[in-house]
Amino acid sequence: MQPGKFEDGIKVELAEVSLANPPLYEALSYVWGSPTAKTPISCHGKDLLVTPNCIIAMRRLRNEKKQRVLWIDAICIDQSSMNERSQQVGLMGDVYSKARRTILWLGEESTFSDFTISFLKSYHKVLKRKWFGLFRRRRLKEKRKELLSMDKFDLRSY
Repeated sequence: MQPGKFEDGIKVELAEVSLANPPLYEALSYVWGSPTAKTPISCHGKDLLVTPNCIIAMRRLRNEKKQRVLWIDAICIDQSSMNERSQQVGLMGDVYSKARRTILWLGEESTFSDFTISFLKSYHKVLKRKWFGLFRRRRLKEKRKELLSMDKFDLRSY
């Protein structure tokens, strides 16, 4: 994504790269919101329509002075091609894991933003505690035993 101010038009350039030897990039995971892509950005000088949530995420993440290398599914995957979408979905785990970092965009600030961020920070602290990891492993072992003891008919309810 090319640099610019918040209100400037968004300009991007696409490059095909190998996941075996990718450049440094960031992956953007965001709430799609409205599925209708109707807001134009410039891609190699041509209009490419993206969703309103994609645009706002890009505007918030854009650097005013430096180019930013981002992988954004709505832009990097041809959304009009079911074959490409199907193929790319299988690669998304690699795309996100090989990124320098993955950015999670939940949308603009809202009434509950402070509460949600506070909750996530607290939840993260709980997940890091050693006792929670032991509890989780014990529960997984119990669930595994339970599933192994069931016959195939019983598993349909899961």
